[in-house]
Amino acid sequence: MSYITRAQLTDRYSANVLTKLTDRGTPKTGVINDDVLNRAITDADALIDAHIAKVYKLPVSAVPMMLVGIAGALTFYKLHIYQADEKATNDYRDALRNLEKIGRREILLDIEGVEPTSAHTSQVYTTDRDRPMTGSNLKGFI
Repeated sequence: MSYITRAQLTDRYSANVLTKLTDRGTPKTGVINDDVLNRAITDADALIDAHIAKVYKLPVSAVPMMLVGIAGALTFYKLHIYQADEKATNDYRDALRNLEKIGRREILLDIEGVEPTSAHTSQVYTTDRDRPMTGSNLKGFI
């Protein structure tokens, strides 16, 4: 399952920019190369799956907008064969940070019909310190 579509990427970054990043042939065709674009989308999807599979059952039934944004930033960064500009690099790093937070359950996604998987049992474990006041050391006060 893909977290972002070609149409969503075109809406976010424009067809002109995507054409410049994907049209790598000689001579240039002047259109978006779907093979290059799909490879970058697949790479981003795999990275997202690796992080959210720790918390959620895959595949998700509906893609939350947060994951669309993360997938867009990851895909756009992956399309750069040389150094990406500062904004693309910062967006990529932010996306990775958010994925790590999702994996640690610091950010919970609103995914309808999918319950987060639990790494622990449903039992509660507690520890308590030794009691400083007991019946034996409070003789005379009670």
